Amino acid sequence: MQGGTNQVQVSVTGENGFTGSVSVTLAGLPTGVTASPANLTITAGNEASVELSAASNAATGPQSVSINGASGTLSANVSLQLTVMLVAVPDPYHFVGGMLVHGFYDESRQLLFATNPGLNELDVISGLDFSIKARISVPQPWGIDQMADGKTLVLGTQAQEIVTVDEDTYAVTPHPYIATGNYFYGLFFPMVVVLANGEVLMTGLEQGIESDDIYEAGEYLYEWNSNTNTFGQLEPTAQNAQQ
Repeated sequence: MQGGTNQVQVSVTGENGFTGSVSVTLAGLPTGVTASPANLTITAGNEASVELSAASNAATGPQSVSINGASGTLSANVSLQLTVMLVAVPDPYHFVGGMLVHGFYDESRQLLFATNPGLNELDVISGLDFSIKARISVPQPWGIDQMADGKTLVLGTQAQEIVTVDEDTYAVTPHPYIATGNYFYGLFFPMVVVLANGEVLMTGLEQGIESDDIYEAGEYLYEWNSNTNTFGQLEPTAQNAQQ
């Protein structure tokens, strides 16, 4: 284990009447692992201990180490399977508060962007130490995805709008939906899926409709064109509206 030590017993067994002493060395130790003593002299029929120490940054994983013995013109070697384990670093619980629903992890920035409708915010969480880097005010955010530019997030909400957020500046731009259909309460768009052409597919829900999973599903399928900032209904069509 990184930062730890372990004892290895090395013994010499003589064959064909050999009773001499053998010089023993270790080869192929992983980076950051040292042996003490580095060299041993063991008489046939005896054994000695070698202490292996791994630095805190020693290379982890399995490694085959060669134990070599030599006495005059005679030599022999055996393999030792050595594995350096990564030390588990305890991490305290990080309380965010509210209710985290969906998230998008930006690997290039090592940041998790999590929607938190319980606090009406988008939380920015470090992927390194899980600390909260920012709390961005967004009304009732729910679904989240990243646009093709690699720096703009689009959020579905439980309000009558979707929202885009700049990952560098955290600037928030609302895109309200102006109802054109015969909806008594209007529509909101909780779930979003970004397409490569800059358009976003969204589930459209009519407020006041009860469902076991109202936010994850949808009664309508809409498309938002980010280039023209326009909304268009894809489903249901006039042909299947009554099905």
